[in-house]
Amino acid sequence: MKSGSSTIEAAYFGNPYVVFYKTSAVSFAIGKRIVKVPHIAMANLLAREEVVPEFVQDDANPDKLAGALLPLLTVPDAIRNARAKLAKVRAQLGEPGAGKRVAEMAVELLKIETYPLSGGRLEGVLLLEFV
Repeated sequence: MKSGSSTIEAAYFGNPYVVFYKTSAVSFAIGKRIVKVPHIAMANLLAREEVVPEFVQDDANPDKLAGALLPLLTVPDAIRNARAKLAKVRAQLGEPGAGKRVAEMAVELLKIETYPLSGGRLEGVLLLEFV
């Protein structure tokens, strides 16, 4: 699964998953120097801990992915544990308005400055795409 908003949707519905990202070596080197967050998956960022396994670059290989995914598909205890962790993320999202709260949490996590824009405020816009 990709690391953005779809991880929040999967967490909301309690669907266990793993996240992996693989990009060019140059893009990864640049991104690693620019982006200073402890996790790549939005669900892990919100939880402030790894609730879903993440595999980046060389760790995103078939053996490691299969090793992480198979228990989530076949081992009842692993499925229950994963769902319990995802339930904590869902609880953190709370009542309606979660989108705004997630955006506010993301801004706080990234410690983005706000910038004036035509009499209004542009609240820390940051667009990163790892391809």
